[in-house]
Amino acid sequence: MVPIAYAPPSPRSPGDAGFAAGASRRQGLLLDAAVIGWYLVLTTVSLWPIIIGLDSVVPHSVRDPGFQATVLHDVSERLLHLDLAHLFDASFFYPAHLTLAMADAQLGLQPIALPLHLLFGDALLVLNILVVASFPVTALSGDLLGRYLTHSRVGGFMVGTAYAFAAYRFEHVIHLQLLQSWTLALAYLGLELMIRERRRRGPLLWAFAVVAAAFTSLNYLLLLVITQPIYLVTRIAFATDRRALLVRLRGLIVLGVVTAGLIGIAVIPYVALRLQGYERTLAATFPFSARAIDYLVPAADSVALHPLFALHPPRTGIDERELFPGGVIIAAALLGGIAAIVMRRTAHLLQIAPWVAAGGFAFLFSFGPYLWPDTAAAPSNTGTLISLPYRYLARPLLLESLRSPARFGVIVLLAVAVIAAFAVVRVLTRLKRPWLRMMVVAALGLGMAVEYSVSIPVEQVAWGSRLPPVYAWLRQQAPGPVVELPGAGVEVSYYLLASTVDGHPRINGWSGFTPRDHVAIGRPVTAASLPGWLAVARTLGAEYLVVHADGLDPGTLAALRLELDRGSLMSVARFGSDEVFRFGKPTASRPGSGSAVGETPTSLRGPARGGS
Repeated sequence: MVPIAYAPPSPRSPGDAGFAAGASRRQGLLLDAAVIGWYLVLTTVSLWPIIIGLDSVVPHSVRDPGFQATVLHDVSERLLHLDLAHLFDASFFYPAHLTLAMADAQLGLQPIALPLHLLFGDALLVLNILVVASFPVTALSGDLLGRYLTHSRVGGFMVGTAYAFAAYRFEHVIHLQLLQSWTLALAYLGLELMIRERRRRGPLLWAFAVVAAAFTSLNYLLLLVITQPIYLVTRIAFATDRRALLVRLRGLIVLGVVTAGLIGIAVIPYVALRLQGYERTLAATFPFSARAIDYLVPAADSVALHPLFALHPPRTGIDERELFPGGVIIAAALLGGIAAIVMRRTAHLLQIAPWVAAGGFAFLFSFGPYLWPDTAAAPSNTGTLISLPYRYLARPLLLESLRSPARFGVIVLLAVAVIAAFAVVRVLTRLKRPWLRMMVVAALGLGMAVEYSVSIPVEQVAWGSRLPPVYAWLRQQAPGPVVELPGAGVEVSYYLLASTVDGHPRINGWSGFTPRDHVAIGRPVTAASLPGWLAVARTLGAEYLVVHADGLDPGTLAALRLELDRGSLMSVARFGSDEVFRFGKPTASRPGSGSAVGETPTSLRGPARGGS
């Protein structure tokens, strides 16, 4: 067995020749500061539209960000009031329970989100701060992993840049939980520290990262549970001190049990929902399963590579299948691997073997249960498709809870970045002239900066001083659940976001699943279905109905007029095209509420008639 020459990282490692030969400690600190500055500059340039509008914009549309902001706000409020019994009961889908467990509750972000909530009290601002902060944090986690593995600042620089700013990250800029991919890099770093060292920092870092993944994104916990054993088995298979390594790993049983116990606490609400029958089918993975070509699809918002995206845009699951790791690191990884095979560089091949195994496994699993044809609609008969390992391992590996197999692409990205870093560092150590090494590093950095450049579209949110007056009015009213019309579409996320201001729970909602009693509430309302829709809302406990008349068709507005005539609704306030009604008996309106009790808003009365 040929050993891999592993050694503790050193600031004077030959790999550092890419930045400076024999750099002093002071020079090393300056270089570290320069790398951190690089990540901050890339973050600022990439996310500038969000940074300048932290309290007023969202990337793309309010749908996902509005939901994420509401989730963070709800959990912070539960913790502030020590309402742990209802920690997973959201302010939406009232009065259903465990509704936060229908998506990631992101408890792991509360050590940061809660202080921000106390400081600003603005759900949208807290969300955007966490979105922006996730990029340099992820870059630094990738940097630490790359630097430790390659013993080189350049290796860290390569992994950190690619891992934080490649297409996968920007396609998920609307998914705060998936931006926490720093947990994956730190989990692999902790695993390597456990393998190489006898100190406690490795096991503790690994446990922290795995628990952080469980409390921020269960998808990432699942990815770690599946891919890290593949990595570890491959790593052990090529180790020269295999017996000592196994003894060391056996000594981690106690820590593993404690870690599993903490994770168990995090997943109890999700298991409870699963037992209630909330689970996905394999056929539902169709729009979110990768195709091989997706690994050449850049971010939709890419500046330099948008023509490549336009050449082959994903026809389904567009927010999940932009998986291009980047031309620079793909070229470096391929050329380095080919050179190692041709020149029989066994040490290099053994170094990258665990990453090839984990990345290759993730690549295969990202295709989902079947080799789907790249069409816009799932085939009616999956029996005609080629089955993949994902299909047979879905139930034992709990993959049925993973909506998007394409999310395995983040492990592919990490693996390709690490393999590329090994190849680049090996080349740089063979270059004798410092200026030539610096030029190579500069060219690599410039190439990655160009191909990872994005222009993120943002949507202005009616927030702060521009919040519609109907929500300011609701904030002054007695507590009571609110339901809003239209009840389907992107607007629902805005209703949830507005609830963080007015303090009223919403019957409306959306998430990874919909409570069975709320399915009718989420359907588009027509004149014919309105009476039934109102009956369901009343059954669920709605006290206020907010109607946004400009979002409804004339027929539905006419049906609302009939309900007013019958007395099943009572008008209490009007603000332009926004009207508020009470179910049942009318109550006195507070001064300045907008209209008198029982007054029928003009937009629902129909055109005014002239006097005789």
